Amino acid sequence: MPGRLTTALHEHADIIDAIAAGDPVRAENECRSHVRKSAEAFYRYTRARDETLA
Repeated sequence: MPGRLTTALHEHADIIDAIAAGDPVRAENECRSHVRKSAEAFYRYTRARDETLA
């Protein structure tokens, strides 16, 4: 998952910024977005790995 670590770090920073700004709605949205993007990246990774092993 090239680049995912850097992207995740930026997503975490966005979550922290929302919390620091006292914006719980934005913080929740940022968290949900981060989890969704992480799950999608993991799915793509496992699918590509499975195709390579097949």
